[in-house]
Amino acid sequence: MNTTADLELADGARLRYRATGAGRPLVFVHGWGMGGAAFEQQHREMPQRFRVVSFDLRGHGGSSPLAEGQGLGTLGGDLAELLAALNLDQVVLIGWSLGAMVCWEALARSPERVGALVVVDMVPRILNDSSWNLGLRAGSDASVYAASIARMRQDWPAYTRVFVPRIFARDSASELTEHARALAVGNDPESMALLWAAMVEADYRGLLPDMPVPTLIVYGERSQLYRPAAAHALAAAIPGARTIGVAAGHAPHLEQPETFNRIIEQFADLGEQP
Repeated sequence: MNTTADLELADGARLRYRATGAGRPLVFVHGWGMGGAAFEQQHREMPQRFRVVSFDLRGHGGSSPLAEGQGLGTLGGDLAELLAALNLDQVVLIGWSLGAMVCWEALARSPERVGALVVVDMVPRILNDSSWNLGLRAGSDASVYAASIARMRQDWPAYTRVFVPRIFARDSASELTEHARALAVGNDPESMALLWAAMVEADYRGLLPDMPVPTLIVYGERSQLYRPAAAHALAAAIPGARTIGVAAGHAPHLEQPETFNRIIEQFADLGEQP
């Protein structure tokens, strides 16, 4: 089975998704500024044993843009709607970066459909302050992020040239950067600004002790965005969670797809760290 289709959501918005294969469902949720096509390698290599699903979050790719007042809760609701519409159960949610926040939001809405969670190189709070220093490595404060949001709105294509290279390890192949920028440049600038503002405000630390499903934290050992210590702190806050590092930057599924896929497959089979 190989399906690409649009799901009409309850509020009339459109969600573009792709489903391949059959078996236990693996639902991949992409990062900020990217798109479901970031998981092409997973669609190519994993459908022999799993049902692989990816989709474009609102504001990205073929999905509808975000409206003023919508944010992470909206995206989490969209994911819950998708799981219900495709009648998926015992799902392994794999949330990369922003996608992890979306998964946490969806878990609050439809925990009965989710069997396990993988968090890929993400933290519960990206903003550093006096109570938290494991956010983005840059350590920027809210005023710096406000200036970044203004730049996104002013010239989104130019902004993609700034943030896309930081997704990968410093010496990664240029083809990866070109592929990721091709995904990013067509996204809706206003949606990107709204979502970045929502991410800066978000704080999921209070939800972590009550995480209802087995959780694996996969982090990039050479990530330019987050430190390994952040992954270990996240795992320590989630009962039973474990960590595994990959020799990659912020996008191990793109930089080391074979290693990443093996980790996900073994976790989906065993419900624990390989």
